[in-house]
Amino acid sequence: MKPFFNNRSAAVGLVVLVIVVVAAALAGVLAPHDPWQTVGRPLSPPGEAFLLGSDGLGRDILSGILHGARVSLMIGIAAAIVSVCIGVAVGLVAGYFGGRVDDVVMSLTEIIQTIPSFVLMVVLVAIFQPSITSIIVAIAVVSWPPLARLVRGEVMSLRTREFIEAARLSGLGDVPIMLREILPNCASHIIVMGSLMVANAILLESALSFLGLSDPNVITWGYMIGSSRALLHFAWWTCVFPGAAIFITVLAINLVGEGINDAFNPKLARQRA
Repeated sequence: MKPFFNNRSAAVGLVVLVIVVVAAALAGVLAPHDPWQTVGRPLSPPGEAFLLGSDGLGRDILSGILHGARVSLMIGIAAAIVSVCIGVAVGLVAGYFGGRVDDVVMSLTEIIQTIPSFVLMVVLVAIFQPSITSIIVAIAVVSWPPLARLVRGEVMSLRTREFIEAARLSGLGDVPIMLREILPNCASHIIVMGSLMVANAILLESALSFLGLSDPNVITWGYMIGSSRALLHFAWWTCVFPGAAIFITVLAINLVGEGINDAFNPKLARQRA
């Protein structure tokens, strides 16, 4: 992990991300009010009755951001995990078996990639009704193809190596070979891609929430921006602070992802330097 911490931007990103995670975990302690409760005068500027001001219904924006962090991080991590599971499984099968299996699997992947991802997400969420589960599933459905292609390429380069042939000669079956021999050698690429998927999932969830396609029972950063967009011209804080939370969190995750990538690929990091 030394190369990671030698990367200043990655270290800063990790610190910021830890702060966000801790704030989300302690939202019930740090948040002074219920994020849905009207607790003061509508559109109070920052620093008067509330640290970050209030929205058009008199709800505390700071409380909304802290509680919204829980939902955004949970959806981002859950969607990334589901995406990684699907992408790794598809990539392993396509790359290892090749031939017709590869043709069929990658044709399905290409079909999904030809459909505009955001449009497909909106359709899926609308069909299954807006909820946390449907949002996670929709994000996962549009996010796995790039990882599947990456894993497929790595598996195709590994399946002819000597240690794989030795595993076959020792009597190992296809599934044990894929899980014990090939998958660990793809782990670095999967970890890097998975970390970036979390950031992408947070952005996608925020976009859906902005359009009103979120669970009506939970508060999210995207919902806060969407519900206050008409107030932006005369109550900027209602949109700017939730937007800043999205920007800072996504940037921190991307910095951490790049740091992990540099740690696993030191030659590439030296070339960029």
